[in-house]
Amino acid sequence: VYVLTRMAETAGSSTAWTGTVADVDERPHDADVTYVNSATSGQVELVKPADAYNGGVREPVKAVLGWVIGREPVSGTSAVAVRIRSGGVNSDTTNRNYTTTYSFAGKLLTTDPATSAAWTVNGLTGIEVGVVQNGTLDVRVTAIGLTIVYAVPTYPQVVTVRRERRRGLEVVELQWEADDAGAAGLRDIE
Repeated sequence: VYVLTRMAETAGSSTAWTGTVADVDERPHDADVTYVNSATSGQVELVKPADAYNGGVREPVKAVLGWVIGREPVSGTSAVAVRIRSGGVNSDTTNRNYTTTYSFAGKLLTTDPATSAAWTVNGLTGIEVGVVQNGTLDVRVTAIGLTIVYAVPTYPQVVTVRRERRRGLEVVELQWEADDAGAAGLRDIE
C-alpha cells in the first residue's frame, strides 16, 4: 500500500472564505502566518489538490482523505464541516467544533461520491477538498490537503506462451515471471 499527500494547488468551484488558495497550500502548515477564514454560515471554500496522476498514483485507489487544519481565534462554539466534492457531488463530515488550538479534521471515502464505485485515477482528476462554515463563529483554516491510499496491482506469478509451428515458422515459448511489485524477467523454456 502506498500513500500520497497532495496540497491545495488551485482554487476550487467555491471560494467564499476570506483568503486564497496560496494561504492553505503549505506543508507543514504555517499556523497564523497564512489562512482562510469565515464567520458567515453557508460559506464554502474549496481547493483543487495537485494532480494525483503526476504524483504516481495508480489503480487500485483504496481511499481518499480530504483534510483541513483549523482553529477558532476566539473560544466559542463553531460548526465547520470538511467537504470532498467529486463530479459535482458533495460529501461532508458532521460539523466540528474547533478549539483555539490548530487541529486536524478529515473526511475519508473509499468510494467516489459521483459514481458510488471505487475511486479511479481519472476520478481523482477533478476532486475538490475544503470546508463549509455552518455557524457564525470565526474559524481559520491554515492547510487543506488530500491524502490518497493506493496499491500496486498484483501481477501473475507465471505466464507461459506456447510453442507452435505455423506455416513452417517456429514460435518460441517464453515464460514471464513477476513478483508482486511487478519486477519481471523473461527466460526460454526448454
